[in-house]
Amino acid sequence: MKKILKNNGIAFLIGFIFVGLLAWLYISSNSTTTALVNTINNAVYDHLLRANLDKLPPIKQNNIAIVAIDDQSIAEQGRWPWSREKMASLVNKLHQMQAAVVAFDIIFSEPERNIMTQALSSLDKTPAASDGSLHTSLKQLVPYFNFDEAFAKSLSQGDFVLGMVLDAQNDSTSGSLPAPLLTLSQEQANSLAIPTMNGYLGNIAVLQNAAHQAGFLNAAPDDDGTLRQTNLIMNYHNNIYPSLALEATRLYLLSDQIQLVTANYGRTSVLEGLQLDQTLIPTDETGSILIPFRVGAYAYPYISASDILENRVKEKDIASKIIFIGATATGLGDLKPSSIANNYPGVEVHASIASAILDNYFPAKPVWGRGLEFVLIIGLGVIGALLFPFLNAFILSIIALLSILGWLFTTTWLWTTHHLVLTLLFPLIAVLFLAFMNMVNSYLSASKQRKEIKSVFGQYVPQQHIDTILKSSNESLLEGESKELTVLFSDIRGFTTMSEKLTAVQLKAQLNEYLSAMTAVIFALGGTIDKYVGDMIMAFWNAPISDHQHAKKTILAGLEMQRTLQEVNKIFLEKNLPDIHIGIGINTGMINVGDMGSRYRRAYTAIGDSVNLASRLEGMCRPYEVDILVGEDTYKETKDDFLFLYVDKVKVKGKTQGVDIYLPLGLATEVSPEQIEEVNAHAIAVQHYFNQEWEIAESLFTTLHTKYPNRYLYEVYLDRVKTYKENPPGENWDGAYVALTK
Repeated sequence: MKKILKNNGIAFLIGFIFVGLLAWLYISSNSTTTALVNTINNAVYDHLLRANLDKLPPIKQNNIAIVAIDDQSIAEQGRWPWSREKMASLVNKLHQMQAAVVAFDIIFSEPERNIMTQALSSLDKTPAASDGSLHTSLKQLVPYFNFDEAFAKSLSQGDFVLGMVLDAQNDSTSGSLPAPLLTLSQEQANSLAIPTMNGYLGNIAVLQNAAHQAGFLNAAPDDDGTLRQTNLIMNYHNNIYPSLALEATRLYLLSDQIQLVTANYGRTSVLEGLQLDQTLIPTDETGSILIPFRVGAYAYPYISASDILENRVKEKDIASKIIFIGATATGLGDLKPSSIANNYPGVEVHASIASAILDNYFPAKPVWGRGLEFVLIIGLGVIGALLFPFLNAFILSIIALLSILGWLFTTTWLWTTHHLVLTLLFPLIAVLFLAFMNMVNSYLSASKQRKEIKSVFGQYVPQQHIDTILKSSNESLLEGESKELTVLFSDIRGFTTMSEKLTAVQLKAQLNEYLSAMTAVIFALGGTIDKYVGDMIMAFWNAPISDHQHAKKTILAGLEMQRTLQEVNKIFLEKNLPDIHIGIGINTGMINVGDMGSRYRRAYTAIGDSVNLASRLEGMCRPYEVDILVGEDTYKETKDDFLFLYVDKVKVKGKTQGVDIYLPLGLATEVSPEQIEEVNAHAIAVQHYFNQEWEIAESLFTTLHTKYPNRYLYEVYLDRVKTYKENPPGENWDGAYVALTK
């Protein structure tokens, strides 16, 4: 036990210090730490809201619509602001269509100019001022152009709610206020934490007196500028005024008044909600609620104001609904960052609140939530600090995973089932930190080995292979082994001549660009780079990571290298550099592979006869004027995947047995009928060639050469047939050609 405690002493100490700091951070009243905690909790709240949006209660009552002063309206009706005459027309049409309540996300704070009054004023400054009859005529027309009165008359016909703004900073006032919801005694005003406002911007008296009702439009974004919550009520001179959404809903529900629901804690009276007839709206002590988002932006029914004015809307789309009128046109749109969307229409905030009141859906942060989270930080933190140092990394990983899943389930369940918003992030942070901290020690020794493997293989294999090797933790990968590999050699044709024409800087740049492009192809198909020797590339497949398709992938790499080279040559042409042509040799066989070398320098490499044959096949591309040559064993493993053109049977230098070699034309599923026809015709010609039927073989090869003049291989066979006709190879001839090229 003493040994265990000694080994884990630092873990215990760090664990308890972290839990203490986290608990202090959570309850600290310091403005910086409080802001940090709020920022973290707000980010989690936003994520939970967006992630669980489809799980929240759906909108039950589809009795809210938005009449938008949108781009269409501006285009058809003229620029904003519209005349009060047009607004009166809009209100009249909504009233005729039986709208239950119409709420304006707009303030009419200034009177509209009467053009007749302006005309009279201008007339007094002209010689015509002495014309009494003209003056009298114009004066008689003044009432007919008083559109404020016309608008007011329209507003007096039904339940219309105007917008207003209450100001906590300035005590200036403008316009008129409606009658308050209720009036507080001075004692109530002092004890309750309802925000106190000092000024206001209201509507002109003639409009406010006609509409009777108004609601404030104040938005209260958090420190990061995001709207998450809003006040339903505010206090101005001990008078309580409602928000636009609350007042519109009150009228819709035919409720005469709203009551404050308070609770006494000692001598302190705390606001806990608002009673709207049978509906209890839970609020915090300031009368604020979380904005009850349940749908994304633009999810409520939108109707263009112009469509209303032009009689293009059916009455059923308006009748018996709460209508919010707001501007959404480009340049006018009231878009706000919110929890639900980065650009959320302000008018939809009012719609969301009204919809929630009608459906009795109020997500809320319980007053006891902060205390619960603090207890969980201490409780789970102490348990983790004491227990986790004794657990292995696997168990700690399971605990961390279950903690995350448990957190997701709990927060989602509380929100979607009980409408309780608890982020519970800080207890989760405590558990996860302690779990991951105690994993570190378990991984230290493994980390050292992983670094060694990465340093050995990082320069040879693609990143995905390195990742697989690191995950396997297989120490034998560094040891030598004998296994079947497929090897690829590529070499630039005429490299010596090309290099003599370039400066050292040009040669380096061109070679680096070429090698990078080819290596990218090899890595993309899972190959391992063995080495670069000048312009030569050697790569292999099936080590260090096993791959049962190694032969197929090697041929695919060869074909893709040739295709990629065409694109690279276009770049060289633009840079006035010579184009490059390469030959590629591919062979499969048992090969020794491993980390080899001296104590001064080591390399992960492959050696063996099959490697040598791949190198020789690359060299034989030149005499046949082909781009790729594939050995017999590679052909046998991939003959169903590719279409091959038989090239020859050769005895490479140093070998007595002939080896069949092939040219891959492409994937069997992608080749053309013409290519298949050529392969079949060529096979027949070769068979007659091996049977020493020279006349038939010569005729067939001549036909092939005529039909495919760019295939130099047929010239090779025609030259040999001509030679063998004069000097037959004998009855024991096995068809093999002795290659003198290494």
